[in-house]
Amino acid sequence: MGNNMEYTVKAIIINKDSKILVLEQVVDGQTFYTLPGGRIEDEIDEKGELKREVMEETGLDIEVDELVGEWMFERKNGRKTICKTYLVKNFSGQFDSSKKKKYEIIF
Repeated sequence: MGNNMEYTVKAIIINKDSKILVLEQVVDGQTFYTLPGGRIEDEIDEKGELKREVMEETGLDIEVDELVGEWMFERKNGRKTICKTYLVKNFSGQFDSSKKKKYEIIF
């Protein structure tokens, strides 16, 4: 991976009621919504990295389906980020919002 490039993966997790899981995060008094996922170290195993990130953030064990989107953006610090988003229709486990205390899990 390049010095000025960062790679992230995100999951669109859809439950049986066709609702999408989002994480609510409050930073410095501002509320943000995001999909579960995060930075990855191993581009070769993106799906494995995504499974790990989602487990850490939500307590869910996911089955990663197909890639649905990929884009690049530049952060305020000038660092470029490539983000890949995967669809997830099958998952197991219980939501555990204590996994990341800074998040509130919303379906």
